[in-house]
Amino acid sequence: MILVFGGTGTIGGAVLRQVAASGTPARAAVRSPERAGALTGPATETVVADLADPGTLAPALDGVGAVFLASPGSADQVELEGNLVTAAAEAGVPVVKLAALGYDAAPPEEAIRFGANHARVVQRLRDSGVPFTVLAPSGFMSNFLANAAGVRDGVLYGSAGDGGVAWIDPDDVGAVAAHVLTTDGHEGASYALTGPEVLTFAQVAERLAEVTGHDVRYVDVPGPDFEQSLRSAGLDEWTAAAVTELHQLYRTHASEVVTDEVQKATGRAPRSLADWLAANGEAFTG
Repeated sequence: MILVFGGTGTIGGAVLRQVAASGTPARAAVRSPERAGALTGPATETVVADLADPGTLAPALDGVGAVFLASPGSADQVELEGNLVTAAAEAGVPVVKLAALGYDAAPPEEAIRFGANHARVVQRLRDSGVPFTVLAPSGFMSNFLANAAGVRDGVLYGSAGDGGVAWIDPDDVGAVAAHVLTTDGHEGASYALTGPEVLTFAQVAERLAEVTGHDVRYVDVPGPDFEQSLRSAGLDEWTAAAVTELHQLYRTHASEVVTDEVQKATGRAPRSLADWLAANGEAFTG
């Protein structure tokens, strides 16, 4: 039995789908019974477990062979995920932790806040003594769904300059996670997961134009203006600042990395952005 946190999200849902495809039973953790309807992948069973409520975690871990841990980036992410680390260590259950490409590239006090959070949770895993594996994917192709309205108007906004990213399909992350969760030999490993090619935001705009059938241009927005636009769109202060920091990191070309970890884990090449867009093009044209 695999326990999955984050099953109502994009990556956790992909993990549930891929674990189910492997024939392994999965238990999805949800914060309330009502949230079970928001799961984005199939689960053998659900359990009410909240990272903010440590008392709910031990029962959720009972009888499981491994746990997948994903939670949204936030100011309290280290505390929340740390609660699960403590519970998993007490139960002796291995953890597969979702991080991000480059999370360990700089000390936490010098890193962008997304990376700093992940690095601090990984250090807690090390200190706890629990067996663990880290999955560190690049930028998700699905992130562009948040830009769908702008793309329909012919514009893709960002603040990454000419920096590129080897964008990855969330289903490829789910497939690697399912492999790690259901096979041996991954303790202590950190896998950097990427798509097959580095693409700048301008190149992504070109591919969006091919899918939509109309011109899509990339507009590079200065960092402070970009952050303000994210706040105006409804993001909280912490997240708006974190996303802006991420784009500034892309601007330095630090994320222009391609690995073969998806191929090694799944036996197939990672999905291209063109193929992902072909399957999800309706979101940008509807």
